[in-house]
Amino acid sequence: MQHSTLYHILRAFILERRAARRAFAARATGRDLPLSDHLRRDIGLERRSAARTR
Repeated sequence: MQHSTLYHILRAFILERRAARRAFAARATGRDLPLSDHLRRDIGLERRSAARTR
């Protein structure tokens, strides 16, 4: 399925916000997970799914 560039930009933005929320929640509960780890994993997943659609 072919998605527009706007779709990918919005999806990346939403994944980034979700990762930031997860990291914030983890920090609030005492498990200090760095934001970059979440972002790196989500960006990796995004790249993989983007490559699959091409």
